[in-house]
Amino acid sequence: MITLGYVMPIASAADKISPLRNVEGKVLDSNDNAIPGAIVYIRDMNTMKVLNLFADNSGAFNYEQLLRSTDYRIWAEYKGKKSPEKLLSSFDNITNLFQVRLRIDTTK
Repeated sequence: MITLGYVMPIASAADKISPLRNVEGKVLDSNDNAIPGAIVYIRDMNTMKVLNLFADNSGAFNYEQLLRSTDYRIWAEYKGKKSPEKLLSSFDNITNLFQVRLRIDTTK
């Protein structure tokens, strides 16, 4: 008979997991061109509150205050067109940084 045990990992101060995560990315059109000034929306799926960010001149955006324990939906809009929504899951414990490309089809 084999008995399996559990070894409790010992965490140092450097190993502590931050309660916050970051999201960064770019808003692009269907030809991979940046869309400066696009509005990026981040919805907290617990409270349903929505945060608005603006993409900079290179189409980039960054937000550094996402709670690790919360799911978020993120999308972008520009001139009445919308990108598909993406899920930033609380179950993804691999990284503290989500990198996202939001594509808006501006040809329609």
